[in-house]
Amino acid sequence: LFKFIMKIELKNMEVKYKKIILNNINYTLEDGKHILIGPNGSGKTTLVKCILGMIDYNGKIMTNGVKSISTNLIDVYKLINSDVRDIINIYSDIFSVERENIYSMIKKFRVERILNNRINSISTGESKILGFSIAMNINADLMILDEPFEGIDISRKSIIIKYLNGKKSNYLLITHELDLIDQLNFDGLSFIINGRIFGEFRNVNLKDIYFSKKNTGKILEYVNLGKDKYFITEGNGEIPLTSFRTIEELWGDNDAF
Repeated sequence: LFKFIMKIELKNMEVKYKKIILNNINYTLEDGKHILIGPNGSGKTTLVKCILGMIDYNGKIMTNGVKSISTNLIDVYKLINSDVRDIINIYSDIFSVERENIYSMIKKFRVERILNNRINSISTGESKILGFSIAMNINADLMILDEPFEGIDISRKSIIIKYLNGKKSNYLLITHELDLIDQLNFDGLSFIINGRIFGEFRNVNLKDIYFSKKNTGKILEYVNLGKDKYFITEGNGEIPLTSFRTIEELWGDNDAF
């Protein structure tokens, strides 16, 4: 049987303000679960906003088989300055979603207290849970999650992981938290560093990924960051990716290599 493939292609995409935020991005997403790892300030949220059409960019974003995208990005929901409950009801009506499903998920996270709060008054972690609960219940062709674990305690992070591993539809999860990715089932892994994307690497095991300054192991990608140059390798290398809790720790550990 013919299976229709969801596909998003980013071609020569660039965002520049006072400095280059995204630098000549060429990146393709197809059916499956995708992880994009990047340190804070690497352009992750800017990339999400480009795909969602929230900011201008140079280059092209081409979509095939993508009629709808859901996201946890709270900026989308803050476009309606109202109580959280009202926002859930509005988006439920727009996307023909049972609002009780969203309420039920919020209760699973034990943050029902936010329902009567103004959206601008809830915390970062509460915002992530709200965005996640809405995004998960919209039957979109692609779900984009920007730092879904930010500001959330360990028990609630485990709930997010459980939901994601049980979800069959396509998603792109963008994060800097390496210690959580190993618990996720995913099809493709990429890195965003200094506004550039490296990868995607399909069917790899996180435990087999290394960063090296020497040419060792099976080379997946060569990362040239000016004065810093790295090989991303599989199976062998100097520094295993899973030895760090966040990607920032890898760049910040000058004695690692």
